[in-house]
Amino acid sequence: MKRPPIIAVVGHVDHGKTTLLDAIRKADVAAGEAGGITQSIGAYEITHGGEKMTFIDTPGHEAFMAMRHRGATIADLAILVVAADDGVQEQTKEAIRILAETATPYVVALTKVDRGSNLDKAKNDLMQAGVLLEGYGGSTSWQAVSGKTGEGIPDLLDLLLLVADTLGLDYDRASPVAGFVLEARKDAKRGLIVSAIVTDGTLKTGMDIVAGKAGARVRSLEDGNRARIASCTASCPVVIGGFKDMPAAGDAFSSGTAGPVPVAARQNRERLVHEEGVTAINIIIKADSHGALEAASQAIRAIPVGEGALVRVVSEGVGDITDGDVQWFVATESERGMVIGFNVSATKPAETMAKTNRIAIVASRVIYDLVRSVEEALKAMAKAAASGDLEVLALFGMKGRGEHVIGGKVVMGEMKNETAVRIERGGEEIGTGMIASLQSGKKPVLTVEEGSECGLMVKAECDIKVGDHIIIR
Repeated sequence: MKRPPIIAVVGHVDHGKTTLLDAIRKADVAAGEAGGITQSIGAYEITHGGEKMTFIDTPGHEAFMAMRHRGATIADLAILVVAADDGVQEQTKEAIRILAETATPYVVALTKVDRGSNLDKAKNDLMQAGVLLEGYGGSTSWQAVSGKTGEGIPDLLDLLLLVADTLGLDYDRASPVAGFVLEARKDAKRGLIVSAIVTDGTLKTGMDIVAGKAGARVRSLEDGNRARIASCTASCPVVIGGFKDMPAAGDAFSSGTAGPVPVAARQNRERLVHEEGVTAINIIIKADSHGALEAASQAIRAIPVGEGALVRVVSEGVGDITDGDVQWFVATESERGMVIGFNVSATKPAETMAKTNRIAIVASRVIYDLVRSVEEALKAMAKAAASGDLEVLALFGMKGRGEHVIGGKVVMGEMKNETAVRIERGGEEIGTGMIASLQSGKKPVLTVEEGSECGLMVKAECDIKVGDHIIIR
């Protein structure tokens, strides 16, 4: 039996992917998205020319690479969205690479033509990226469209159905059910909610299915409009209720029952490694869905914190920030760390405990705002972890090559003789060195405490100026 095509919509952030889908679905999804970007995979079914089509909207922000790859893998074909006024950008190139790796057929939609854009620039950009369009020396089909005015959208849908016909898509309604998990999240009232797409057979309420190690007796099914349904067939996007454990986004599901799933201990919860000379900043990450957690974790782990410090993810999970998350820092007496929430809230007990114990909670509904806030908090924590900070008040010349004679005041901690240091200017590291000698009241000393002025000789190759800071970690 002929199967409707599953179509992924991919491209750079803010190139009009969701606005294009809005026009196709005649719904306003983009206006309700945090930060104006898609942050989870959504699947939508429409009918065009009497034939059904299922679309998967994938995030364009760089933090969502795994989700975009998953969308392209599940799809039969794709729309590569390129804004005609912006051309090929970094996530466009990444989408092209993913489509090539997954061998996914695609057509190009040149969007935002209502702005009077120069299509030739976008076409030339695509050529430079290795995408040769029909009429421009290649065979890749394309269509100019506007999500705002609807221009070109019927032609784009006709083009997609034409490509789908060449793929010979079919399924057997009587086959054992099969499909893929698109997203999984916890709902305070409904429990585990799993968004999925059926690829073969018929999914029915009351059926036993398994996705990865997670099993479900299907309690409820909802279509893309959140209407209750009793069953759905191939290419149907569906929301499944009844999972006992959370499957991972991208897991294949099929008929059957799951074996017992061991209760996983929180990652590194009972193990704190103290490395000599290294400041560990412990973090817990929470998000509203598995895919969002994956993206947030990837983005946060990539944040640089500078030499002498490291970020240790001690736990990550789906759901709101609770007092149990904050309690970890209290129980382990962790001096530095934070709980990070992406698209989730902190419970009142969590907020109270965090405030009482001076544990930072950083949360946002927008991925790039979250990354920026976490980066600022990590830098502040890394700096605060310094065991000594001296502000340079005077320069007394050079005693030898790279030997700076300095007068300064210890503004935090203490200065120690024969200790490695970092030299910072405006909060940024400009070099490293070593304290070769330390004096207080013109007498050699081993240490100088906070609040005291002193003289010191620092061996360092970089230039040192008044106002710089000498940092010991």
